[in-house]
Amino acid sequence: MDATQPKINRKLVQRSAVLAVAAAVLLAVYVWLTGQNKDVDLGSVHSAGWIAALQLQRDGGSRLVVIKPDGSIVPCPGYKSGSTDREFAWRPDGNRIFFSSDRQDKTYNIFRWNLATGQVERRTLGKIAKSDPSFPVGDPGASHPLIVFSGEAWDLDPGSGKASQVFPIPPDKHKEVDTRDESSGERLGAFGLGAQQKVRTARYLKGKTYVVVIRRTDEGEMLVLQRLIPPEGKSPDEVKRDMQSYVVAAGDRIVIDVNPRTGTLVFASQGFHFPNPNEIPDRFVKDGKVTHPFEHAVQLFDPDSTEAPAGPVVASRDDAACFGQIAVSPDGASLLMTAGPYHGSGDSEAKQLFVVPTESGGIQHGLKVFPEAGKSIGASLIYSPSWSSDGRTIVFGLSTQSGERALCSIGRDGKDFRNLTAGKGNFTNPKSSPQLAGG
Repeated sequence: MDATQPKINRKLVQRSAVLAVAAAVLLAVYVWLTGQNKDVDLGSVHSAGWIAALQLQRDGGSRLVVIKPDGSIVPCPGYKSGSTDREFAWRPDGNRIFFSSDRQDKTYNIFRWNLATGQVERRTLGKIAKSDPSFPVGDPGASHPLIVFSGEAWDLDPGSGKASQVFPIPPDKHKEVDTRDESSGERLGAFGLGAQQKVRTARYLKGKTYVVVIRRTDEGEMLVLQRLIPPEGKSPDEVKRDMQSYVVAAGDRIVIDVNPRTGTLVFASQGFHFPNPNEIPDRFVKDGKVTHPFEHAVQLFDPDSTEAPAGPVVASRDDAACFGQIAVSPDGASLLMTAGPYHGSGDSEAKQLFVVPTESGGIQHGLKVFPEAGKSIGASLIYSPSWSSDGRTIVFGLSTQSGERALCSIGRDGKDFRNLTAGKGNFTNPKSSPQLAGG
């Protein structure tokens, strides 16, 4: 090196050399870890304001994408034409998205999209479909998604690929499979007969104290609660009773969400059913005919309570008004709710969108936020409403009269309507990153 070289240049050379050595060491560590079959998942990203969604493809498939605040669309890498990316969930830290897809081997498995590096990795294998990833609310460090596999609910370790059965609770209290084993699902006995009694979706409540699942029945769907952690300070008989599964509600179709502040359940039921048709209260039987307390409703349920679900947030006695989709705000105080006519067998139309307090009778203090008062937007159907991470904005899908399936946003006060994807394609299932701006 020229002794007359300026000191500032020599420092830059030295710094560059140190960085090069550090990069080489990190690369060597990465290669060694991957060679040891270790899960190497590094990097973080500032995703506040990003919206994940599914973009419908012309070939009939769907692709996971991220829409940034400037309107740019980032497609999930590794997509194959004709394949279907479907249910997805943000990891609570906002750095990863887990999703179910058949983009490899034409079987639905769980994938992880590292938004910092752009890497997409399949975290499960096998010919038995795995779907519906979700994370416990209120735990920003949660990293194990709850998934549906072989008609049951499982807790997945995305690093090792091991999954532990959550529902139904196995007789030996702990049942584990290696989802990286191609034949693991083939050795599982599906719960129930045929498609009946299988789990469609599952969510943790109050951390991981409870799990609530929606199961198919011959007539429709059933909402079932299962306690996972035995209560303390109770007799053996009381513990045994509390650890039994409990049918919360039944209907043609059920939709659920979890209050992120309290960890309690909010659910919408369409087409009321008595959970046990052989145990109908006398007050609902008149002149030999069975009556219903309502046909459609949105209700609240605290699993720590021994009482039935609280009085409805809203209820309807006929099919003119049905409540199709719900979403609880980040602070737990407000509830998004679609409403429209019901056509039977779980088929409804969402024509309006409301924000109501998350409390019994909340509809009495609700605000219709879409369509905006006094404005004609030319909308056909509303779908998949969700909240921004700060709770100030609502994001939802809108099927317009022109046939476009657009993603739109509006303030929680019903102002500042925006079409976020006009002319960019057809989209569905928008979900905002859980990260807060400046967080």
